[in-house]
Amino acid sequence: MNHGRVPALDGVRGVAIGLVLLSHWMYQPWAPHALAPWLTLGAWGVQIFFVLSGYLITSLLVQEWQSTGRVSLWGFYIRRVSRIMPAFYVFVAVMGVLGLYGVVDAPAGSVPATAFYTGDYVNVAPTVFGHTWSLAVEEQFYLLWPALLILAGPRRAAWVAAAVLIACPISRLISLGWTPGSLVAAAPYRFDTQADALAVGCLAALAHDRLAAWIDRSMGIRACVALVPLLLLAVAEAHTIPGPGTLVFSTTLGPLLVDVGVALVIVSCVSQPGNLYARCLAWRPLAAIGIISYSLYLWQQAMWQAGPVLSLALAFGAALASYFVVEKPIRRIGRAYARRVTATVLGTALPVTAPSLALEQ
Repeated sequence: MNHGRVPALDGVRGVAIGLVLLSHWMYQPWAPHALAPWLTLGAWGVQIFFVLSGYLITSLLVQEWQSTGRVSLWGFYIRRVSRIMPAFYVFVAVMGVLGLYGVVDAPAGSVPATAFYTGDYVNVAPTVFGHTWSLAVEEQFYLLWPALLILAGPRRAAWVAAAVLIACPISRLISLGWTPGSLVAAAPYRFDTQADALAVGCLAALAHDRLAAWIDRSMGIRACVALVPLLLLAVAEAHTIPGPGTLVFSTTLGPLLVDVGVALVIVSCVSQPGNLYARCLAWRPLAAIGIISYSLYLWQQAMWQAGPVLSLALAFGAALASYFVVEKPIRRIGRAYARRVTATVLGTALPVTAPSLALEQ
């Protein structure tokens, strides 16, 4: 499973960050009250990021295994650290300083939890770091999944991922205060309640070739893939209907349906980059937003008090500065160093289609 750069995946990121921005924009006092039911779209944007992350990380590891017969964890973590942490810690440092002067809501106590990627278990939601819970989930995934995949092998790791699809919805129900006679709404943002989206992406990568063949020969499956946006909207709408039944659905089966749909879209775009779906997602403005989506996700949280238009301008400005000044140059250095480390560890040079240059966008 060797793939070159897939522009449509940048488009997937663009859709995901677009949903997050739309949701956060609608959450502000200036937004019309009629838009309130659609606030959950931001959560689906994060789910899309999780599914894509699970798919890409697993694909990177499997490609390296297939290319060399081994996986260099050192190389993997060097790539991840250079990709994620510099921009993240610049954001944390800037917000921490601004918090000291009361410019933003960043109490000193929220900085350590954020900096050590524990924001999914230590509540930092009321602060400017509230959105970093998802980054903590990602980091915990990076610590657990590569080691599991290497030690257990793809087949056993797939069974563990399948078990996560059962365990996480149960954990969400428990987190919501579920008892046989009642269900109280809450917002569980912990790794144990969110990892099933990552697991769906992992399973899609492990079964990529079979899924691609299945999509290719089935007109019905292709039609289902085309209807994924409607599925997302339908599940989001179901979430707004009061009652224990709809809350259980939006906690268990609803997220799984969306995650599987997103995974099928990703597999379809990677295996058939010329199809209509992939071409739409590869639309340059959308893909360009996807390229800076990580930096945009970091900085948008701090900008919303500036107003409905200026907040978006400031968010994009900060994201562009973060991407071109911090994220892109350090990632380039990290990739080069990771290739040298990986070649040393594995005792062989990686081919030019190595995962560090192909799928890790």
